[in-house]
Amino acid sequence: MLPERFQMPADFDLQRYNPPDLRKIVVRLSVQPDLIPMIQEYDHQAVEKVEEAEEERIVTLRVRQQEEILPWVLSLGSGVKVLEPDSLRLQIHNELIKMIQHY
Repeated sequence: MLPERFQMPADFDLQRYNPPDLRKIVVRLSVQPDLIPMIQEYDHQAVEKVEEAEEERIVTLRVRQQEEILPWVLSLGSGVKVLEPDSLRLQIHNELIKMIQHY
């Protein structure tokens, strides 16, 4: 334990406090329409919009780190394709290669 105790500033108001938004990475996914319920169940703060396209939905999210979304994207299987960022596409690709090597 630390010897000093935290003191909340006297003028701090939790009701008015607006923390900085650290979700700087924009992720765009092409998603099969039948997966939209799973998208809606995901972190509602991360999902910014869902756009209808001809045979797919384009989902835009913002995250702090792409590693936080990696397991979720993998869980959607072949019904999702990462459109951007390229670094997440590469990370998914590398993870899938490692998975294939197990079988």
